[in-house]
Amino acid sequence: MAVAGRRLIVLFLTVVLSLHVGTAHGFSLLPAEDTAGAYPAGCGPYTLLALNEQVPASAQSATPSGGQTYTAEPIFSLEFPKVLVRDVVYAVTSPARWDGKDWLILGAGVAGVAAVSLADSQVRTQVEHIQNASALNVASQIRQFGGPYSYGVLGLFLAGGETLDNAPAKAVFIDGAAATLVASGIIAPGLKYIVGRARPYADQGNQYFTPFSTSNASFPSGETTQAFAVASVIASHYDSLWVGVSSYGIASLVGMARIYEDAHWTSDALAGALIGTAVGTALVHFNDKRRSNPEKKTRFLITPIVTADTTGIGIVVIY
Repeated sequence: MAVAGRRLIVLFLTVVLSLHVGTAHGFSLLPAEDTAGAYPAGCGPYTLLALNEQVPASAQSATPSGGQTYTAEPIFSLEFPKVLVRDVVYAVTSPARWDGKDWLILGAGVAGVAAVSLADSQVRTQVEHIQNASALNVASQIRQFGGPYSYGVLGLFLAGGETLDNAPAKAVFIDGAAATLVASGIIAPGLKYIVGRARPYADQGNQYFTPFSTSNASFPSGETTQAFAVASVIASHYDSLWVGVSSYGIASLVGMARIYEDAHWTSDALAGALIGTAVGTALVHFNDKRRSNPEKKTRFLITPIVTADTTGIGIVVIY
């Protein structure tokens, strides 16, 4: 059992190392012709660079407003799941590449949420005074834009993109799916579990937390996170004021609906809005840089990785 445990730890560490920015020595299991040109300058066929984002300095944004021919990955092909995996890896490992400005922005967001939390109880009290059955029914419909309706919106972009061969619409679906997976599928549920904040209707106060527990899952608002993830993707792809106002306006109504339903504190909704917007805009920016250079392809290599002390198997994603 001890040997098996050590092997499991070695496997985990080598996978982590393979996903970290840096070099890992080993050999590719793919034929040489399949990996030709996959390695960065200065790296031979026995040196792999994980998560190396190389974009030509002359590359311009591929957004519709950039005046370029817009390209998008084929959805009904193996390229689509590759994009999802690449985006998830990029998003999850992003903090390792943040600079001082990025951490300052994160700190400002956390401080803003903390400041708003001071008014959580007062806002709830005011909302309770204006609640009524009709408005609650409306709120229950609006919140769907942070759930099934948001998937329907992405589905419409998919249908329109395929039917009309519209690349921006296809890109909205692809980036929206990736943002949903990262923001609503990984970050929001993870924070809910780690923070363990009690919901307003539990009447335990806005300072009641049971970390690493599934019993309380108020922070952040999952529906608001989803709504803003999709809204930010749509607004980022269409440089039009009415698109941005409509997208973010509907997403804001989702957060307000969750507060009105007494399901979330105001700070929960704000945190979800910030997370969804940050993930959505970051992934659009990341993917647009790749779309401006259509010859670049994502390569997935399963390779033994040799470190100073041990050998294991790792997955290397080469951008």
